[in-house]
Amino acid sequence: MEVLTSFKLLWKPFDAKFGDTIDNFRRHRDVVEKEAELSHMIEAAGERNAQREERAIIRVERDTEEAARKGKHDVFGGKCDND
Repeated sequence: MEVLTSFKLLWKPFDAKFGDTIDNFRRHRDVVEKEAELSHMIEAAGERNAQREERAIIRVERDTEEAARKGKHDVFGGKCDND
């Protein structure tokens, strides 16, 4: 029982001395975690946009090639004047 009492007496000064510092570390940790999460969200959104643009380019290229194979029509469905 004396050991527990001694420990509590020693621990209280530790909390009094370092409690604010530990609280500050916890707050900073939370801020860093939120910033990291936001950074990942922004990065993921950028990647989704890049993939969307890449798919659109591929779609236009595919449509253009298909139109050329089908009788040299332009992408808008009209006959090309080159023939």
